[in-house]
Amino acid sequence: TGIRDPVEYCVSAFFQNLDVYCPWITYDDKATANEAASVLNYFNRIVREQALNIPPSSALDSIARQKVSHPGMWFAGEFKEFTGIDIRNASMGSAPFVQFRANGFDVFLYRFEALASALPMLMQTVAGAGTLAPPAVNVGSEKKYGPIYEEFKRRFAVTAYTRYLLLQNEYTRRFYPDLLASKSLHEGAVNWIAYLGIRIFGAVFRVITLVKARAYNRK
Repeated sequence: TGIRDPVEYCVSAFFQNLDVYCPWITYDDKATANEAASVLNYFNRIVREQALNIPPSSALDSIARQKVSHPGMWFAGEFKEFTGIDIRNASMGSAPFVQFRANGFDVFLYRFEALASALPMLMQTVAGAGTLAPPAVNVGSEKKYGPIYEEFKRRFAVTAYTRYLLLQNEYTRRFYPDLLASKSLHEGAVNWIAYLGIRIFGAVFRVITLVKARAYNRK
């Protein structure tokens, strides 16, 4: 199994089912710029509402929000539940992959970013295979949404909400600590004032929702 930059993971997962929650996309080349801008606005709204714990306003928004997470959520849930292994205990450093055995499982943990260059060595380690080049399949730029995906990435900048939701967690601190301080990748990084603002706004919103619900129940 592999680890991946949490922001790249989130964006990639979001685009996998883009037609479901953005059925209005035409994929017309002339509309690429406008549709990419609309997708980016929708993505940022979903991230913002998720960060603030605002309930989804529709079933489609609920589906989209399932994609707005970081890989640590999957590792903490499905992977650990099946294997009993907490991947956060793996000592990886800057290595492209590591191998270890735990709970009767042989685990090969690789970095997605280094997979292409490390695959021959990985295959030799796993099965003694010779040189093997990864096929150019399941690549975002080669899919139907490729032009929109590329334009989306060109326009994309990490917001305070994205940073809070995807970077302020144990997974990122464990495997991608450099992202927390990177200015080149994460433009407009949130400072502590913005961080506290998000937390306070979310708490106030939840209190208002609870008060309204209680008032409604008294009627």
